[in-house]
Amino acid sequence: MDGGRLVAAGPVASVIDASSDTTGGPVIVHVDDPSAAVQLVYRLDGVFDVLETAQGFSATLNGMSRGELIRALVEAGLDVDKVIVPRGLEQAFLELVGERA
Repeated sequence: MDGGRLVAAGPVASVIDASSDTTGGPVIVHVDDPSAAVQLVYRLDGVFDVLETAQGFSATLNGMSRGELIRALVEAGLDVDKVIVPRGLEQAFLELVGERA
């Protein structure tokens, strides 16, 4: 509910998934060559806070969509195994109501 209007209903998992924004925020990407991926991602506009992990990297997108990021990785010859968007109910609510809360 937001200001007396229903913005989403259902189990928490479905509310979180329904509000998913593909254009920004944190992302965790598992790739076959984490070092090469990090070197590439550092050079991309719209990607910040890049940290290498054992399975790939984590980053914050601001100006680049997840699709564009994945496309850049694949075009560079990297295998993308998994893309994780860490989100909680609070973030989903803010996205659903336009971050007016």
